[in-house]
Amino acid sequence: MKVLSKKKFFDLLEYVPHPKQQLVHDSKARFRNLVCGRRFGKSLCAAHEAMYALVSKSSQRGWIVSPTYDLSRKIFREVYWKLHKYLPFLIADSSEGRMYIKLVNGAEL
Repeated sequence: MKVLSKKKFFDLLEYVPHPKQQLVHDSKARFRNLVCGRRFGKSLCAAHEAMYALVSKSSQRGWIVSPTYDLSRKIFREVYWKLHKYLPFLIADSSEGRMYIKLVNGAEL
């Protein structure tokens, strides 16, 4: 299976990161720590990074970690609804309540 570039993948999801978010998406660092103010788009940025990782690598297992359950749920909800809206054919199993998604390539979140 051919993997789309991040740019093409984000275009498919109708996601246009602002220039500072683009720096995060372009980073090759294993860990990325965002220290920025409110309304920067950290959750949206993280959700799209998670989606790209799940779609681009088979049998990938992802885990959303944040300071609170509500913040994790916010990020998961973005992933859940975007995948259901734009890429429903990739979803093998999902549950919004359990915060679980399994893709046909074996990737799980």
